[in-house]
Amino acid sequence: EEYEQRSSTLAQLADEAKELNDDSTVNFLRDLEKEQQHDGLLLQTILDEVRSAKLAGMCPVQTDQHVLNVVSHQLH
Repeated sequence: EEYEQRSSTLAQLADEAKELNDDSTVNFLRDLEKEQQHDGLLLQTILDEVRSAKLAGMCPVQTDQHVLNVVSHQLH
């Protein structure tokens, strides 16, 4: 919910800046939106992997290691 609220707020601010022809602010806010989207995808991936690990019967230590491997792979 917090993620969606931040995304919505960034989009609204970018729209307002665009109406004011404030290109530097629009560009800055669009960059923030892109980072927000990337972070959202990463969080969704982590959640999916944790759920999959739970279904596979992995213990918490195994799950942590699995998620760490997935995240490390995505960040590189």
